[in-house]
Amino acid sequence: MDQLNTRFQEALIRGTIWAFIGILYGILYILFFSLSNHLSLPLSPLLVAGTLSGTIAALIYSSMSLAVIVTAVSSIVSLIFVVSNINSLSLIDMTITTALVGAMTGAVYGLKAKQSRIFRADAKTLTGICCGALVSLFFILLSSILPDISLGFTVATLCLLTGGLYVTFVPTFIKYFDNLLPPMADGAMVGAGTGAFIALLFFFMISGVTPETAGGLQLLMDQIRNTILQTAFGGMMGGGLAGLFSGFMLREWQDL
Repeated sequence: MDQLNTRFQEALIRGTIWAFIGILYGILYILFFSLSNHLSLPLSPLLVAGTLSGTIAALIYSSMSLAVIVTAVSSIVSLIFVVSNINSLSLIDMTITTALVGAMTGAVYGLKAKQSRIFRADAKTLTGICCGALVSLFFILLSSILPDISLGFTVATLCLLTGGLYVTFVPTFIKYFDNLLPPMADGAMVGAGTGAFIALLFFFMISGVTPETAGGLQLLMDQIRNTILQTAFGGMMGGGLAGLFSGFMLREWQDL
């Protein structure tokens, strides 16, 4: 009975953490989906958004401690960039600048944090790429059969399936790919991804307060603003369920 209670508590904790990651996934999904449509990329927006969202969510989750540090640093850098370029704010320049600062922060972390598991970020991120792409391809086929699937349900399903595949295959990826990059490079990768995400989020928020800063992207930002609650809620539900699944069914994965 005590063991069951312990497992239940661990599952709730994991579910809560994954629900938070799911919210990030949902935000990333609508940002990448909308940007992909706006740029008229030759790939399906669903494939682009699902793959990139799964990749960055896995990248952030691979080192939560570093992600928190980079979030603080990148937020300050983003704020300074916005104040310094309020009349000519460039999303690309802001994202590149914040990603570079995040990469440098992550590289220092990877070099100094000897007890961190940052060295496994490469394998975990590679898992996120593969799982995100596979689930997105599956959902593209599904949506051709069921074309009227809501956006919130789409994100919830994508997040749930991607998370389920992730916890299933990440031990194998770690076994074979955890030495692709040195810890310093792993840290830089996590820092760059987290920094880029913070820059996108800052640009989105600033465009709501001072619309003129978004320039030609203002209409796109308004469209995202109208749907982001759906995708964030869908991601929270899908991520939370995936976390509960991993907590109940895959206890040994918690030590990876």
